[in-house]
Amino acid sequence: MNRQISALFVVFLAACPGGGGGGGGGGTKPTAATCGNEEINGFELCDGPTFVNGAACSGYGLADGNVSCTSSCTLDFSTCSYRDYCTANNLYNDGACDPCDVLGGVRDPDCDTLCGADGTCADKYDPLVDAYTCRRLGLVDPDCGQCGNRIREGNELCDGTAFDPNAFKCTAYGFYAGEIKCRQDCGPDFSGCVASDCGDGKVEGLEECDGSNVGGKTCADYGGVAGAVVCTADCKIDATACVEPGCNNGVLEAGSEECDGEDLGGASCTSRGFVAGELGCTANCDFDEAACVAAGCQNGVKESTEDCEFTDGVADLGGATCESLGFLQGEVTCSPESCKYDTSACVAAGCGNGVVESPAEECEVGQTKLCNQLGFTSGDATCDTQSCKWVKTACTGGCGNGVKDGADQCDGSDLGGAGCGTLGFSGGSLSCNASCQYDTSRCSGTVNKCGNGVRDPGEVCDGTQIQPGLTCASFDEGATGTVTCGTNCLPNFTGCSFGELCAAADWYSDGLCDGCNQWGGSVDPACECVGGDGVCNGYVDPLLGYRNSCDVGGSTPRPNGDPDCAAACGDGQIAALTLEDGTQFPVEPCDGTAFLSGLTCQKLGFTGGTLKCAANCRLDTSSCTPQ
Repeated sequence: MNRQISALFVVFLAACPGGGGGGGGGGTKPTAATCGNEEINGFELCDGPTFVNGAACSGYGLADGNVSCTSSCTLDFSTCSYRDYCTANNLYNDGACDPCDVLGGVRDPDCDTLCGADGTCADKYDPLVDAYTCRRLGLVDPDCGQCGNRIREGNELCDGTAFDPNAFKCTAYGFYAGEIKCRQDCGPDFSGCVASDCGDGKVEGLEECDGSNVGGKTCADYGGVAGAVVCTADCKIDATACVEPGCNNGVLEAGSEECDGEDLGGASCTSRGFVAGELGCTANCDFDEAACVAAGCQNGVKESTEDCEFTDGVADLGGATCESLGFLQGEVTCSPESCKYDTSACVAAGCGNGVVESPAEECEVGQTKLCNQLGFTSGDATCDTQSCKWVKTACTGGCGNGVKDGADQCDGSDLGGAGCGTLGFSGGSLSCNASCQYDTSRCSGTVNKCGNGVRDPGEVCDGTQIQPGLTCASFDEGATGTVTCGTNCLPNFTGCSFGELCAAADWYSDGLCDGCNQWGGSVDPACECVGGDGVCNGYVDPLLGYRNSCDVGGSTPRPNGDPDCAAACGDGQIAALTLEDGTQFPVEPCDGTAFLSGLTCQKLGFTGGTLKCAANCRLDTSSCTPQ
């Protein structure tokens, strides 16, 4: 057999279904796989209008025209412009017996030679003629054996009941089921094979579909853009209900249409960059944006970037007023250019707006008032331009003029030299209330209990109770005598053999402010502690209750000490002054979160708690736990 037809036959077999067992179901009668069902079955190369390799003569090397299919499902080349198939495909003298005489040519001379006793079986079944190549010519190749002896010899596909059961069966030739037979010429008989079992709901064999099972096919497989395929009674796909592509078919076709009828693909005026309106679709399947509203002021739509809008020229403020916008009074309008609130006519709250806002304000700028209307004897009060409070400094004879006079404990910032410490507290900031009385709410620690004979937290001593380890010898090795406790609950060293501490140590002339007057001596001349000279004279001493010596060492208590020492407060570091010999003395016990080493509530005699640092870098024991 020629090699080109063999190749076509192999391609056809590869395309056929692989078979499969099982009989027909659902009561449908199986269709016999015979020539004439317009389907390719078995070794058929054509069946009616169906061809394995197409109907063009050129596909077979026969120039122009089309081949036809015979009633026995074999190829007819008689209508091709060149009819000799064997010559066109070089099959003469190719070493094989080919059926050239029925393929538009003459008897193949190879057959007379090869079909003889040459030791090689040349008789082969050829689907082009549905016969064996030697036997159809009346030639018997002794090398192939004899057909009809029920022995499968040479190239026989079968011989009676002799065949390969694994290869000679209906499913091996692309059928769904059935039983293959052997013809008297030892050729295959496919009349008992079943091509399909249409009606059982399974897509098998050559079926395109079966019942509701369309084999996964959709209208898209047949060029449609919508709809659904159905299956005919003979298991063929019916795509007539599919919607053809094109504008105005009611189906939005992505890539070629923006919309189609009512189908806008989820688009809207807002998705197209407008702020309102109704999107439409033109007859050309393009978006119709004529009814969409563009962004902008005075379009009748209040946008997120706008405060207000206009409808038919009338401003809609959404209920906003000057008061609701945080102003005191006035009338708000809407800007026709930006649709933002115009608050230029609103009056903002605050001093200087001409409106006395009680209780935050007492007066307005430019106003005056007789002092006797404010509880004083005489004078005129003016209105402060920053706070809109009455300035009473010119008033006399009463509380509130900023001067401690008469029955005042204090007046404004004039505390008369008093502080939390002078009132018996351990720290904090003293202020003056509106009644010109001391306000101790920001004083820290408990009220000093000095004199009760008990060394309370923060006290170095009290009565006979003196801080352990505090002896005369601790200041001068070999010194004798006894350290006593003064009425200020600070140690007195005059009972020591060295006498008065500052005199014995020459501290009166060392330039530092020492708390000599608190230890039984006199005021140290260096305790003037004046500011502006750039020199910090005071230092923190545990023997002064961790207070700066400038706070208590002078003839008059100075709660804030030396201003030059206070200048170091606030940098978060413990400031110190350094003497010529390199000795350093701390000038503050704390600064922010920094404290002198080991300084805690417990160190001061409390049972626990958290030691804090006041804003003026003085110890704040308000959070310490008392005994």
